[in-house]
Amino acid sequence: MLGMSRTPLREAAVRLEQEGFVEIVPRRGIRVGLLTKRSVREVNEVLECLEIQAAQRLAGRRVPAEDLRALEAAVAAMDRALEGEDITAWADADYAFHSLVITLCGNQHLADTARTYLDKAHRFRLLTLPLRPRPCTPTSITPLSWRPCAVTTRRLPRIFTVPTSAAGRVS
Repeated sequence: MLGMSRTPLREAAVRLEQEGFVEIVPRRGIRVGLLTKRSVREVNEVLECLEIQAAQRLAGRRVPAEDLRALEAAVAAMDRALEGEDITAWADADYAFHSLVITLCGNQHLADTARTYLDKAHRFRLLTLPLRPRPCTPTSITPLSWRPCAVTTRRLPRIFTVPTSAAGRVS
């Protein structure tokens, strides 16, 4: 039907099953994996740990101006999306920002693992966007007010910090 052998399709299905996106049912086919509160919570907990490590690594080194501009551009895109009340554009810009932090951390294994969980979390987010409260405005970002339990370095760039009162609402 697709003009290709079954082997690449089977391998892709197995990989999607390993990542939790689908379930292979013998002699029945493939079905989309279930989305449970527990799986969402667990994915977000793992992603939070990985992103904290990535942010600490990034903050602990000299970040090239070009990379800082890219991060600031992602924050600006989130701002524009919120101003235009385009929650889908905000989710895409938020994904871009988090993806940049992960990519720029300097540890390829950390980045690969975090990207897998970021993709899962983004999938959850897109499914629940209409049900979620509006995110806090990125322009409310202020220096050195990040939750103390999350990041312990004082060398964190300005774009990684949020007001303490809004800390629980940032994605």
